[in-house]
Amino acid sequence: MNIGGYQWHLERTGTGPLCLLLHGTGASAHSWQQLIPLLATQHTVVSLDLPGHARTRSTKQADLSLPAMANAILGLLDQLDIPPGPVTGVGHSAGAAILAQMALRRPGCLTRLISLNGALVPLNGLARLTFSPLARASARAPFLSSLFARRVQNPAVLERLLRQTGSTLDTAGIDAYQSLGSDAQHVSGALQMMAAWRLENLYPDLPRLDIPVHFIAAAKDRMIPPRDAYRLQAHIAGSTLDIVDKVGHLAHEEVPDAIARLILRYSTSEQDAPTTHQTEEDVHATAARA
Repeated sequence: MNIGGYQWHLERTGTGPLCLLLHGTGASAHSWQQLIPLLATQHTVVSLDLPGHARTRSTKQADLSLPAMANAILGLLDQLDIPPGPVTGVGHSAGAAILAQMALRRPGCLTRLISLNGALVPLNGLARLTFSPLARASARAPFLSSLFARRVQNPAVLERLLRQTGSTLDTAGIDAYQSLGSDAQHVSGALQMMAAWRLENLYPDLPRLDIPVHFIAAAKDRMIPPRDAYRLQAHIAGSTLDIVDKVGHLAHEEVPDAIARLILRYSTSEQDAPTTHQTEEDVHATAARA
């Protein structure tokens, strides 16, 4: 599907109100594969590869900034036959920021937003001074993408990268990320996205979201610490928060059943009272702030 300068890879299944899934930086629609059948029992589920990632390729010079990516996905949605009724957006990591930008840019495009380990808080201090220039330098040097892709073919390198997420994946999950990391074009798209990423303008506008916002955070997330989720819940009036114990940044790949239950609880609920949930069946929550 060629729309807005991208040849999109999109997957659609199920029936019912739309549930739009957006993955995070460096991943692809594959990361939702265990979750989708669980959500498709009650939703039409649409997942896609983000611009510049995996099988979504640019047909022109790509702008992978947050506003541009939000606009590109809004343009894609305009061309889809969307079932009537509410639209739930579920975003993992950077995918949550894209959904928030979409909802602010076009009120009414989403009925509710569910952020899974959402990357919505701007980097501060040394991380900000180091990360952005490094990403920009890497994005300007194509040979670094090829070099990284070759390095990721070493299982030890990929294992070290995945360990930094705080998650433990099965063999199929590891193989999927090894395949992605070995694709120099995908790596280049991820680096370009990181180089163009700015949350400083989005974060102050988050309280203007006029839809229910639900945060799901993982206690062992080493990339987006749970303290960010507590900060975000305080920042957005009426938002809710669940802290899932014993899993990391890729929680939806580790415990898809538990994450699906949380998503379905919110996507089918008419109650949106602000709260922090301490337990959820076999989703063990922790009140300890990171």
